[in-house]
Amino acid sequence: MKYDIYFHDDFDGRASAAVMLDFLNSRGDEIEHFTHIDFDIQDQYFKDNFFSSHKFFKGKRNPPIVVDFPYHPKTAFWFDHHTTAFKREDWKKQFHSSKNYRWDEHYPSCCHFIVNSLSKDFGYKPSKIILELAKWLDVIDAARYSSAKQTILNKEPALKVNLFIEDGMKGITEKDFIKLLASKSLIEISKNKLVEKVVKKNKIETKNGLKFYKKNIKIYGSLGMIFLKKGKYTSLRFAPFYFYQNLRYFLRIVEDKNKTFGIGLGVNPWNKNKNKIHIGEFLKENFLGAGGHHEAGGAGFKTKKDLELAIKKIIENFS
Repeated sequence: MKYDIYFHDDFDGRASAAVMLDFLNSRGDEIEHFTHIDFDIQDQYFKDNFFSSHKFFKGKRNPPIVVDFPYHPKTAFWFDHHTTAFKREDWKKQFHSSKNYRWDEHYPSCCHFIVNSLSKDFGYKPSKIILELAKWLDVIDAARYSSAKQTILNKEPALKVNLFIEDGMKGITEKDFIKLLASKSLIEISKNKLVEKVVKKNKIETKNGLKFYKKNIKIYGSLGMIFLKKGKYTSLRFAPFYFYQNLRYFLRIVEDKNKTFGIGLGVNPWNKNKNKIHIGEFLKENFLGAGGHHEAGGAGFKTKKDLELAIKKIIENFS
């Protein structure tokens, strides 16, 4: 049987898709279309007919799978670990946990959650490659790094692969990259010429980026904030805590090429004991389509006016 898979546009989303691919292939099924999605399509996604009406690809639509993204009732499989997984109350009331539909907010990564769910419910036997992937996604998606310095040096293979993803994965399709994640070790993938090229470029950009961050970070009490262009120094998300260890929160604003805006709000992983605000719930309650976890979340805005209002509200609550 053929499926289409939709996944959050980050490493955890792609790793989750790789697990689903490996699982489905093990029982003779396959995935035809691989589509990353993010909160900028919320107006489309939360419609009942999203899977039949979207324009992401042409041709026949297969039963959809969604991973690491909010619930949609028209899916064949759905897995998520975000506390803000249910955006429509009517869909939330309809939801019933089953083998094909699982949600658990306590997992640090959706990748790890899917591995465990499929193993328990379907007898799936993950390879060492998949288990390694899940282990590292727990670190990356839940920001369980040993230090801010580790995120700047990016010496580990998994962190090098993450750099490649954040750089836009130039030179490879989503389908081919996710096949790599499902079949090759992170060490092997990190030695791919496309990845090595990005890592080499990143070393130069990191040096310039640290200077940029140090100069442009704005501090509002316990909150730090910076404004970035898409793809420009975005891998240095923990640099603020490298310079300012006492910061409790950081707000990163990224302007996309189409002049829309995405924000990421997170707690300092090395100073989070004082965090009493559930960031994901705060964002969900205040901004349409937003959400996340207790310690991190994101939102998208179509206009600068909406962004400015959001920044004001965040400063009021987190400074």
